[in-house]
Amino acid sequence: MIFIWRIISKSDLHFINNISNKPEKHITYISRNQIRSSLEIPSKYYIDRGYSSSILKEYDVGLCTRTGAPMYNRIVVPIYDENHKYMVGCTARATVEGQTPKWLHSKGFDADSYLYNYWKAKDYIKESGTVILVEGPGDVWKLEENGIHNSVAMFGTYLSESQKDLLDILGTMSLVVLTDNDEAGKMGAETIFHQCNKTYRIYLPKHSSFNDIGDMDRDAITSDIKPIIENIKNL
Repeated sequence: MIFIWRIISKSDLHFINNISNKPEKHITYISRNQIRSSLEIPSKYYIDRGYSSSILKEYDVGLCTRTGAPMYNRIVVPIYDENHKYMVGCTARATVEGQTPKWLHSKGFDADSYLYNYWKAKDYIKESGTVILVEGPGDVWKLEENGIHNSVAMFGTYLSESQKDLLDILGTMSLVVLTDNDEAGKMGAETIFHQCNKTYRIYLPKHSSFNDIGDMDRDAITSDIKPIIENIKNL
């Protein structure tokens, strides 16, 4: 009988521990059709902020008007499974003064285990090997509106190990980190660099004088963001 011994690396050990230590998730899967029928889509709030109705319809972004619902009078942003069939959770934005918190996740949703837009971006990421990391859904919508389809949002400035695992599965080679232009965003980008620079090529471009990608117009994205992506393709 022959035994083959293999030294387990730190990354292997992390992966094994991740599997064994993660509690079982209990997720109520709701179909996309159910979500679309329960919201006022598209969200007027985001149309007034400059987003197109077509992108909001594409991502099923709408107002919850059901009195007594946890997300009542909030703009609901559904998060779907990787097949884009079922909602695994949602996040919702406050719309009126005094409504706290500003963003509210649905009960039981583990944001650290998901990336917003993964269901759509995954094929583009596999093809290009490049991921654009942004903070929130609005940043994704703005890039999508301008023909950039390989962005995912972290629900903040922090890239969890579970989220990083999702990128590894897709064969990611390059990360373009486009966190916000505030102190938290800059610190988040620096943390991601130190976390990932041994695994991926990391790009930390400055995006002009805009606070975040969601505030950028078509001209700014064309001049500031698209050339970076083209340069990565040519490497």
